[in-house]
Amino acid sequence: MELLKMVIVDDEPITLKGLVQTYDWEQMGFQVAGFADNGERALSVIQNIHPQLVLTDIRMKEMTGLEMMEAAKQCGEEPIFVVISAYRDFEYAKKACEVGAFSYLVKPIDEEQLEEVMRAAYDKCQEKMKSEQERENFKRILMGDQHNYLQVMTQKYLQGSLNDEKMQEVRKILRREIRGTQRFICVCADIDISYKITDPLYYETERTCLFRYLEQIFADRYELQSMDMENGNHVFLLCTDTQGGVEDVKRILKEAAEKLKSPVVSAISGEHPGFLGMKKSFWQAVHFFETASEAGANAFTSDRQEEICEEQVSLSDMEKTIINAVRRNDHAQLKEAMVKFVYLLPEQKTGDNQKKYIHRLAVMVEFMLQDSYGLTKELEQNFQNLYSNLNQISMMKAIDICYKLFGQAVEERMRSAKSRDIAFFSDYMSKALAYIDENLHDETLSLTAVAAEVYLNPVYFGRVFKNTQNISFKQYLLEQRMELAKKLIVEGKDSISVICEKVGIPNRSYFSQVFKQHTGMLPSEYKKEHEV
Repeated sequence: MELLKMVIVDDEPITLKGLVQTYDWEQMGFQVAGFADNGERALSVIQNIHPQLVLTDIRMKEMTGLEMMEAAKQCGEEPIFVVISAYRDFEYAKKACEVGAFSYLVKPIDEEQLEEVMRAAYDKCQEKMKSEQERENFKRILMGDQHNYLQVMTQKYLQGSLNDEKMQEVRKILRREIRGTQRFICVCADIDISYKITDPLYYETERTCLFRYLEQIFADRYELQSMDMENGNHVFLLCTDTQGGVEDVKRILKEAAEKLKSPVVSAISGEHPGFLGMKKSFWQAVHFFETASEAGANAFTSDRQEEICEEQVSLSDMEKTIINAVRRNDHAQLKEAMVKFVYLLPEQKTGDNQKKYIHRLAVMVEFMLQDSYGLTKELEQNFQNLYSNLNQISMMKAIDICYKLFGQAVEERMRSAKSRDIAFFSDYMSKALAYIDENLHDETLSLTAVAAEVYLNPVYFGRVFKNTQNISFKQYLLEQRMELAKKLIVEGKDSISVICEKVGIPNRSYFSQVFKQHTGMLPSEYKKEHEV
């Protein structure tokens, strides 16, 4: 399922965070690309992100949901709007639907209704996107922007979102059919990724210069398409009617590295004829480039064995698994993935080549941590120490250090999440604890009831409660009731039956059982033990 972008808007911070984090939006076909705590900021977010859907509260202080919808349309933004309203705002929500909102949800949100509305909205978004794409396609053709249009469609084709039949149809419409004599060569080129760590400004500057230089040279010799792919690679797809192009491309890349004095890493496919040769050359160059980047080589060309590429795909999958384990703070999955990663490493007598895979893995994990929370100054320095000393330590030591370093990152992420929850929810937890204390006598007191009192989703409230109080809601409630029971028993003013009522456990037999489990004594024994 293709995930569509959505923006969530609510001027109540606690409700906003609950909406962002509580629900499994991806299961419904969406990813939260942005959020805002008032209508004006939401308008700015919408203009920057261009989401397919906006989920918004209808009644907000500075700018209402209706006003935001109208302002977005005036700015040329036309996402699908789903509005949220309280019961008292029902008529207001109906009006929003009349002026363009797709649907509305009533607080508190029913999860089944939410899923039904979001799935219908997803289908509507897909229908709208398809219609808009068709209009845009014809618009680009009519405007004569054939080169850019072909480049966009080729990129979609190479990444798998456009099939062979559709790609051939596009070329036929543009009168750019591929002749049997035409041959494709694909080039992946970039600056050594290690410079992204040591000197980011140098990395970005040199990268821009390299791409501009190669585009100019290749365009003079070949039919060129230059594209940034989703995985971050930049590829140059070259089309020619003559053979011998690979050697010419090798020479151009060598001259580029010498002229720009840049640490260029590159990979070149073989020459492949006809329409099918376009995709074959692309995947060959991408696979070789992964090998070149990981091994630190200057270039890999089509005389390399295909088995190398297949091996790298397995290692790449395991790298993603390790990164996801750190992202999810999952110690168990991290350990399992690290073991599998080690077994996938190619056998080497000295271990030197294996260390390059370890270095690449550490760099990718560090990048992920930089883009999220969890990379402290101490951790950052530890990563740098690993890179500096990698050549001086044994292979097994490098793996052990890497695993410990990733484990430290997991611990730091968990501490950061907990500290943020404690800070953010301190006021709300104070209200929740006070409400529990005041209603211990209510035998129906539950997590759902307390969550409703502080306007939080029950599942989300239960998780936050445990993170901030270091105890589950159920255990906390029982302990508070037992503490109150002990106090009342020692005071001796009430009978056991009355005490049972005051602590919300009216069944005397069950109360005695729970009390003994908690204190090791029956209520009568506890009273006798604490008599003055």
